[in-house]
Amino acid sequence: HLHLAVDDATASYTADLPGNVRLIAIDSNDPGKNGDGFNDALISWIDTQAKQAQADGKTAIAMMHHPLLEPIPMAELIMGDFIVENHKDLAEKFTQWGIQYVFTGHEHGNSIGSYVGSNGKTVYDILTTSLTSYPLEYRMIDFDNNGMDIKCEQITECDFDNLVEGYNDAQL
Repeated sequence: HLHLAVDDATASYTADLPGNVRLIAIDSNDPGKNGDGFNDALISWIDTQAKQAQADGKTAIAMMHHPLLEPIPMAELIMGDFIVENHKDLAEKFTQWGIQYVFTGHEHGNSIGSYVGSNGKTVYDILTTSLTSYPLEYRMIDFDNNGMDIKCEQITECDFDNLVEGYNDAQL
């Protein structure tokens, strides 16, 4: 089962990953504005999927485009629509749902932030840069019973012979 559940109103879906992990892929985009597309229906869908993951004995993790937490101090003031609107309320919900890790992007930088909910549980926002920004970095993540190990790797070379045709010398 690649997709276990799909939200018909968005491009959100769930999928089981190796290691007893259930991915909740959240479509955080709103095509009508620059900011996020979280609304009551999407939040309810995530809640249902997190509860189903727990009932199935799976560890729920999430991924979405917009950062859940501020990647830098005062990001809410400086960046506006670049992070999730009402991010503290949503981070609180993630801790209530048992989602400990959320993988995000949008900021073209690397950071890991955390939020401790009123229940004492922590959610980590693992923001990773795009391969369109220097340095060209990606994350390698290993899950185990104690949590996860995150390594940030860099692409330092490219075999141009394996690229599709169409690049000019300036691009290469």
